[in-house]
Amino acid sequence: MHGPVTAATASAFTTTFYARLYAHGQVDVAAAEARAAVTDAWDWSVPVLFMRHDSGRIVEFDIGNYGRALLSPGEAVADDLRGLPATARRANAPNDVLAAMDALQQELAKTHEFLVGLADAFRRTGTDPAEFKVKFEEFRLGFEASYDRTTWTTQQTSCGRVGEEWAQVRPFFSSLVTNSGFDSDTFMRLDGVMQQLAGIDANTIHFMGQLLDQMKSEVDRITDRLDANDVAGAIAAKRAFERRLSDSFRRSKEFLQAIARHVHEARAA
Repeated sequence: MHGPVTAATASAFTTTFYARLYAHGQVDVAAAEARAAVTDAWDWSVPVLFMRHDSGRIVEFDIGNYGRALLSPGEAVADDLRGLPATARRANAPNDVLAAMDALQQELAKTHEFLVGLADAFRRTGTDPAEFKVKFEEFRLGFEASYDRTTWTTQQTSCGRVGEEWAQVRPFFSSLVTNSGFDSDTFMRLDGVMQQLAGIDANTIHFMGQLLDQMKSEVDRITDRLDANDVAGAIAAKRAFERRLSDSFRRSKEFLQAIARHVHEARAA
């Protein structure tokens, strides 16, 4: 409070601020929403926020933890993959190694593609009260069809393919460490993460299941609000959950962009 404030304004501001902070975890957004709730008061501008945090997210939710658990192993090798096409080209890698590298990078992207597609579909329901009920029902039907299908089988297959493709690539780069001065730390890091990815079917399925279960609960709650004709409440709940999702899916998009560049370089090589 940068000046005197009435008890009524302070109470109204803090009530909205903490409710919204708990809803989405972003302190700057919560402060703006709380200020908007007291704009009729003469002292509405007294509450201020000074922030040096990069994103404003100061509360973590399970959804973010699930996303990190799913995405972190792939992200750990994203930068290391960048140099492999050039290294392979200089070392005259055989075509089957280049093809395996291409396939490997696409397998690493699959979980990210699934999550980004899900988030984009959720976001496209919009916030227009006149259209939201119809658009959200379309999303709900598509989401529940995807939820009911065993997406875990796809994830299992992807994990297995990572192992298969790395098994084809590994001997080539291992020989470069011995014979051509390829960075041994990079190779060991890649090897460790690839072996981990190839053997984490159970963890991948576990975290994917938890993430989708959480989203299913939120979709059901929003649907219940729409069934009660509380469109404004449904939109507010949708926006709050969208903010919870945003960090994980922003990272997924960045990862997919990096992988796309890597695949392009591998094909060019």
